[in-house]
Amino acid sequence: PCTSFLPLTAGYSPDTSCSVSFDSFFSPYSVSSCMQEDVFLLFQSSPAFGYKVEKGQGLVIVEDQANIVRMIFNLYANTMMGFYEIARHLNRLGYKTKKGGAFETRTIRYIIQNPIYKGYLRWNYANGTTRVVNDESEWIIVKSPLVPIIVSEELWDRANERLKNEYRPKTV
Repeated sequence: PCTSFLPLTAGYSPDTSCSVSFDSFFSPYSVSSCMQEDVFLLFQSSPAFGYKVEKGQGLVIVEDQANIVRMIFNLYANTMMGFYEIARHLNRLGYKTKKGGAFETRTIRYIIQNPIYKGYLRWNYANGTTRVVNDESEWIIVKSPLVPIIVSEELWDRANERLKNEYRPKTV
């Protein structure tokens, strides 16, 4: 796999046959010497709900899942429904998560907060061992032409503005 653009990812040694640098990776013309699916196997070994990795194509949209993602964003941004109500609505309609389970409040919140749906990649979101979410100031979020967009940036921003204004995590 092409890994020379991964100075932030421990455990990978650069493939010297690949000339893609981290800085140039996000140019649409910079991945000609690397397969897109190699890129996404590194970053998205288990792609977000709504996506899959296709050999020779990289990250592609799974349309039936993407329609659920669009519904989640539209319900959250344009109605008064909260995470719990949206999860209940999806479950009543018979929709399932990628693993075949019921939608939960945390699933809806994670989808709303994930910038991949507007075409961005996010690194350093959580500790890989403990899964504790890192402080937002530590996240690395970059627009990528290799990520197909499921929701508009405007809809994503509107949903996340509502979340920022209304969501209060439970305190112990």
